[in-house]
Amino acid sequence: MAVVDLVYLDCLMEVIVVQRLFKGMSAFLLSILLVNNIFAYEDSLTVQETDGKLEGARLDELTEKYLATISMYDPERATEMGMHDNDNLLTDREYNTQAKELESLKLLYRAVNNMPREVLDYEKQTDYDLVSSIIEKDIYEIENLNVFSTQPQYYLKPFDLIYFMMSKDYENYNVRAQNAIKRFSQVPSVLYQAERNITRPPKIWTEYTIKRINLLIDNFGDYYPLFRNYIGLDATTRANFEKSMSDLKNALIRYRDYLKRDVLKKSDGKAYTGLYTYGFYLERWHKIDYNPRKALRIAKKNFEKNYKLLKENAIKLNPDEYSKNGVKGVYDKITGDYPEYDNVIKYISDQIENAKNHFDEYKVVKFPTQRLLINSSPMFFLTVYPTIFYYPSFPLDKNRASELYIFLPQEKDIGDSKKFLSQLYSQPKIEFFVSGLVIPGSHLREDYLNSVSKIRRIADQSAIKLGWMMYSEDISEEMGYYSSVYTPFLLSYVRALRSLRAYVDVGYHIEELDYDESVKLFKDNFQMDDTMAKDEVLNISLNPTYYYAGMYGYTSILELREKYVGEENKFFDMREFHSDLLSRGNIPIENLKKELKEIRKERLKEKILEEDEE
Repeated sequence: MAVVDLVYLDCLMEVIVVQRLFKGMSAFLLSILLVNNIFAYEDSLTVQETDGKLEGARLDELTEKYLATISMYDPERATEMGMHDNDNLLTDREYNTQAKELESLKLLYRAVNNMPREVLDYEKQTDYDLVSSIIEKDIYEIENLNVFSTQPQYYLKPFDLIYFMMSKDYENYNVRAQNAIKRFSQVPSVLYQAERNITRPPKIWTEYTIKRINLLIDNFGDYYPLFRNYIGLDATTRANFEKSMSDLKNALIRYRDYLKRDVLKKSDGKAYTGLYTYGFYLERWHKIDYNPRKALRIAKKNFEKNYKLLKENAIKLNPDEYSKNGVKGVYDKITGDYPEYDNVIKYISDQIENAKNHFDEYKVVKFPTQRLLINSSPMFFLTVYPTIFYYPSFPLDKNRASELYIFLPQEKDIGDSKKFLSQLYSQPKIEFFVSGLVIPGSHLREDYLNSVSKIRRIADQSAIKLGWMMYSEDISEEMGYYSSVYTPFLLSYVRALRSLRAYVDVGYHIEELDYDESVKLFKDNFQMDDTMAKDEVLNISLNPTYYYAGMYGYTSILELREKYVGEENKFFDMREFHSDLLSRGNIPIENLKKELKEIRKERLKEKILEEDEE
């Protein structure tokens, strides 16, 4: 790229940054004002502390430049982050646009890494690490993953994003609807671009994309309720909307037929990352200080330990069923109260209220204040998301509301509704879902993100995200929340299943397990049918390191708690520990350990002094 282009892009980013910050005062200018007045109230500020404040303000400015870059080049990702300046646009999937984004990211990366990290305080050092790592990760993925040519499912991303845009109320409904319809109108061009970009994707990704398209086509009507109030009774608006949706459906059919006719037969790409890329994610993103082969040994040992405990609990709970149908047979036999079809959402809502009241009484976690909406999943989510899943608010949104999605097809399509409801929505299982996904799990963790820096909100760190969810299930048992005799088995079941996912995550991506071996592990150990087992491996192929990092985060949280219980003894407070941990935001476990050490060391000194004074 010519120098003049880079200068122009940098100037354009400056304009966007200024626009984003003009409502208040630029963080950089504010820091200058602060420094000019520092000595008026604190003469003891050292040169290093002054430098630290200046460099901290510079880091904030570079963070804003990074966010502006994402907003400019990847509007879909910007929406997911909670930046809505370009909600009416889709990401340009042209290679020349991606090349410009890459150059901009490299400029930012050099600027960040030229900063003197050592003058920053420990919290800003973590922010520095996050900014540097997220830009480095973006650069690596653009240069090495070939998303445009190898991921046919990437071109379907707008469909999910538009649905979530319309489900949330971060902005005026009519504005969101207008932007969503404008995005819909651009999807056919994106799908045509896919035909120019896609070369030799992995077969399982091509098949998955075709399956997703069929679900979208068959369930297109699930979008209509989202736009009902916008369309209203205006005939012209309705006609334009209907035409847009018809064009969209035709574009999907064309894309599906193209994949079937031209792509499927040459889909021989690799669905795994390989040893080097997996190691890059472990070391550079998750900050795990050992190599993938050691991770594989740890994951395998962990699975073997957890699966042994699962078998013991299965035999204890229902020996006859275990001998006939394995652990899946025991899982399917779990029973308890369950709601009528028309009462499912209210039933789950009541269980959430029960959990809030229970944990408020025990005072081991704070009461969440962020809104939680319970929605029924559209049918086209079926192959993408679990039957019950938590979707957090967009991180940078001012009006934050999260959602709990439940799979609830039309009653006429279920068949035996009593069997369906008793197996999926019985009280023992709902309690378990609530503990991990809502309180004290994912929703509570989201509540703490309101008060952390922007970079700590947008960094997607599965170690703390998935690790806290798993830890929450343990805490719920410890605090007596579960009311069922099935709890020990349920806990051991999900631990063993997640342990296997973590093991296959490492083994498959570093080529120690092939595709068939990975599928067989799920079929043999959890008696999954062929489709379910293949879906497990597909999900792992799309999310390298997610499950291993989550298991690493879970065990690290347990170790941290044990450490501070031992060190602080009678001064240890469970609620305080949980608040300290969650108030750090989305950061790697190693940074979390350093920050906890700093804040708990000072607090312990204060507690000892208070006791001595008494």
